[in-house]
Amino acid sequence: MKINLRPITKDDLEWILRHRNDPVLYNCFNQAMPLTMEQELSWYENEVLNKKTFAFNICINNTKIGYIALQNINWITRSAEVSHFIDPEYDPLFITCAHAAICQVAFNALNLNRIHSICFCFNKVYEVLEKLGFKREGVAKEIGFKNGKYTDGYYMSLMREDFKKMEKDESIS
Repeated sequence: MKINLRPITKDDLEWILRHRNDPVLYNCFNQAMPLTMEQELSWYENEVLNKKTFAFNICINNTKIGYIALQNINWITRSAEVSHFIDPEYDPLFITCAHAAICQVAFNALNLNRIHSICFCFNKVYEVLEKLGFKREGVAKEIGFKNGKYTDGYYMSLMREDFKKMEKDESIS
């Protein structure tokens, strides 16, 4: 099955919010508490509509299965943070295809130089990112507080130059 990315709309906010507040997924997010619809709407209006965040639904045959975004974009250093989730009903390996697609957006459409993500060490998504060429830059000690304790996170990044080499070798598309 092939995934595609579709820009989110205001109509998608309820679905995104339901997943962002889902206890299974929430544990992997670096957000302090569940969000309200007012907070989600404010985020959409301030970040997405003002093109500070490029947010997409991850879709299979027009069915939403997840979310991925480029956020905290720094246009001077041409860098952005990647955030994502996959609906727990779907195979988490779809995130591999979604990250490959968001790399195309970041490096080919937006001409960014670097994308990065912070993955809690208990969340094995960092292994997926490594297969896509992301490198571990270091460990952020006690960056999150989950399940009553502090947790470390890996700083992961992918540089444009490395992506272009992989793209040329056709190892990512």
